[in-house]
Amino acid sequence: MSYVPISTAGSSQRARELSRRITEAVDQFKRENPDMKGFEIRQALRIALRETSPVPRGVRIGLAALALAVGAVMFFMVASPADSATRIMIPAALITMIVVAALLLFVRGNRV
Repeated sequence: MSYVPISTAGSSQRARELSRRITEAVDQFKRENPDMKGFEIRQALRIALRETSPVPRGVRIGLAALALAVGAVMFFMVASPADSATRIMIPAALITMIVVAALLLFVRGNRV
C-alpha cells in the first residue's frame, strides 16, 4: 500500500476503525481498477473530506471579518465628503481587502 504513514498513537478507537474501513475500501477499489494512480486516491480522499467536513471555524471568522471590513468601508464612503481623496481611496482599499481575503481563503481551503 502506498500511503503516507501516520502515527495512530493517541488516536481514538473510532478513528482507527474508520481508517481501517477506508483502507479496505481503497484496497478493494484498487483491485477492481488496477490502473488506479496514487494521485487519484489522494484526490478522492480530498473530495470526501470536503464533502463531509463543515466549514472550518477560521473560514467563518475570515468571512465575518471581511463582511465587517466591507461594511466599515461602505460607511466611510457614504459619510465622507464627495470631493475628498478618501472617497477615491476607499474603493481601492475595499478591492484590495476582498482580493487578499479571497486568496487567503482559497489557499487555506486547498490545504487538506
